[in-house]
Amino acid sequence: MKSLVLLLLVAVTVSSVLSTPLPEDSEAEVHKEFETWKVKYGKSYPSTEEEAKRKEMWLATRKRVMEHNVRAGNGLESFTMAVNHFADLVRFNIYWSIINFQLS
Repeated sequence: MKSLVLLLLVAVTVSSVLSTPLPEDSEAEVHKEFETWKVKYGKSYPSTEEEAKRKEMWLATRKRVMEHNVRAGNGLESFTMAVNHFADLVRFNIYWSIINFQLS
């Protein structure tokens, strides 16, 4: 019986943590953050279309990092994450960058 109550308590806690929405940033704040990130890591793109595509990838990475860090703050993950210089790449591009670096 105690195990069932404990399991129910854990399930309710996890459910409430996972349903907590992330704070919404304004479009201007997100744009400024992206521009700051580009300067920090020396990012530039050959066209506005390429920049828009990379920004979408960066936004997805940023969201994944923020969600992970909320879970970490609630004790559900053992480490935190940060957006780094790979944030505008898809996994295939990251692997390819690492392989090229190791080969050179």
